[in-house]
Amino acid sequence: MCKRFLSDIIVVMLVAFLILSVAVGVAEEERTDASGQWEYLLNDGSVTITGYAMKPEGDLTIPTELDGYVVGSIGNMAFAYCDSLITVIIGEGVTAIGDEAFYYCSGLTAVTIPDSVTSIGDQAFYECSWLTTVTIQGSAAFPDREGSIGNMAFAFCSNLTTVTIGESVTAIGDEAFYYCSSLTDAIIPVAHIGDRAFYECSELTTVTIQDSATFPDREGSIGDQAFYGCSELTTVTIGEGVTAIGDEAFYYCIGLTSVTIPASLTSIGYAAFGACEVTLIAKEDSFAEQYAKENEIPYRLVTE
Repeated sequence: MCKRFLSDIIVVMLVAFLILSVAVGVAEEERTDASGQWEYLLNDGSVTITGYAMKPEGDLTIPTELDGYVVGSIGNMAFAYCDSLITVIIGEGVTAIGDEAFYYCSGLTAVTIPDSVTSIGDQAFYECSWLTTVTIQGSAAFPDREGSIGNMAFAFCSNLTTVTIGESVTAIGDEAFYYCSSLTDAIIPVAHIGDRAFYECSELTTVTIQDSATFPDREGSIGDQAFYGCSELTTVTIGEGVTAIGDEAFYYCIGLTSVTIPASLTSIGYAAFGACEVTLIAKEDSFAEQYAKENEIPYRLVTE
């Protein structure tokens, strides 16, 4: 009786294992598309591109569908070390760019990221040293969509000059634009800006951290050392919705002359404006006004 009972259990376990194996195989299947070019995983009817049959060169357009399936994401390290890529256009409908997806694509000069993308992974474009322009098109047309830029996503992109980040992006990771030494302008929606996000972006002259009536409930913060050593930075405008500025956030921004601070701000960290000859532009009776008085920082009051 005992032996038969054990035998029945083993049979049940084997059947369960086979069913699970089949289910996993159906859920995620590795394939090459009909053209023989694209390698991808099929998961619940959506495609994750994992690579290219041959190392891509020149201009690359990520398709919106493969073999009749919607392309939903670009996988981790899908195009890492593809140093002959020049431009990349990512098709509308892609929602995620994986970790290290274009890692060390040293010849890449421009990338267009559609407003369907909600996540750019860690080190996604790390050390794409010839990348000059990035447009992350996140749009107010998608008020419920929240996107993020991963840690070190564009770190060491030393020729990157302009970054435009759409309003649906809510978080910029730690060291996201670390040592982007040619970056001159950054337009940033109200968001969490990670620690050292723009650290030593030594050519950055203007930063606008936008407020938007489209996102009235969004709260933002500026991380520790977020703009540390941005020595050419002269003006910073921080929109309503930002509530905190971290430690040494603008430390050694020696060219900084003015920072406009919103009434929403309730916290400024240690030495946030250290080694700066800066004037704070604050609302009357605001936290920023009190902070300026207590720390003997020049300030100017505005009513609107």
